[in-house]
Amino acid sequence: MYTLEIGRKAVAVIDADEEQARAVFNQEAFRNDLRQMTSDGEPLWDGIAPLNLRPASEEESETFDLMMEDEAEPFDEDETLDGEEEGLDVLFLVPIDDDEADA
Repeated sequence: MYTLEIGRKAVAVIDADEEQARAVFNQEAFRNDLRQMTSDGEPLWDGIAPLNLRPASEEESETFDLMMEDEAEPFDEDETLDGEEEGLDVLFLVPIDDDEADA
């Protein structure tokens, strides 16, 4: 498992090897989503802060496993990225604002 950090803050965990994680996190569509998605009203990524990929910590891996056991959906089907490799799950470690609740 690998963790995506934005500006040194852990934001997402992916159940993948390093090559697969880089492929997903480097997709322009994923990066656009990071700019559009918000947490506490702020974009996850400003397009400038450095993105860093690192092996997931034990705590992050355990959180990921618990969420998968609870059958929580890290991404709704509507949010799955074009070209995302089949069977890779991404879990956000920060609360994601629900746009529909704001409407």
